[in-house]
Amino acid sequence: MEHETLKNQYHPAFCGAMTQELDANRNDIECTEEYDLNTLPNRVDLLIVKKLTDTLIISGLGRIFRKWNLIEYKSPEQSLGMDTYYRSMSYAYQFAAQTEGVNPIDDLTLSFVREGKPVKLMSQLQKLGFSITIYERGIYHVRKTDHVDMQIIVTRELDPKYVWIKSLTKKLTKKDVEYLAQRACMVSDEVEKTAL
Repeated sequence: MEHETLKNQYHPAFCGAMTQELDANRNDIECTEEYDLNTLPNRVDLLIVKKLTDTLIISGLGRIFRKWNLIEYKSPEQSLGMDTYYRSMSYAYQFAAQTEGVNPIDDLTLSFVREGKPVKLMSQLQKLGFSITIYERGIYHVRKTDHVDMQIIVTRELDPKYVWIKSLTKKLTKKDVEYLAQRACMVSDEVEKTAL
C-alpha cells in the first residue's frame, strides 16, 4: 500500500503573508500571485506593482520597491543559490522585454525571500561585484551599478513586527499559532469596520 507524502504548500501562505505585511499600502499596490511571464510555465512567485511610482512603501520589506517588483520565495526545504539568481534574473529581463515601458534598471526590483540566510549565494554575489548592506534586520539590499536592484529577505532574522512572514516556518509553537489566530481576528475585525 502506497502512502502519498503530503507536501507543505508555502507559496499561497507566503503571498498572503507578504500582502499582510504590506497592508499599510494596500490601496497603493496591486499583488498578483503566480504571475505568468509567458505561455510556458515560467512564473515569478509574486508580482507587486506600485500604482503610483512615487508612493513610499511603509513596510521595510518593500522599501526598495519601484514600479514593478518581482519576488521569488523559497520554502524552508528549498535552496537559494546561483541557479535561482540566474533564473530569476532571466524572468526579470523577460518581464521587462514583454512589458511596454519597463526599464529593468530603473523600474524593476527583484526580491528573494527565504527562512535561512543564503550565505553561499551572498558570498558569490559579492565576488561578482555586488555590495550587500543590511537595510533592516533580516533585509539585505543587494546592489551593483547597471543591475536590477535586489534584496534578500531572511525571515528567521526579521524583526518580530513581521509576524506574518516570520510565521512561514516549520518551527511554530502553540503560543505562536495562538498569537497568529488573535492577529487574524484583529485583521478580520478591522476589515469589517472599514466595510461598514
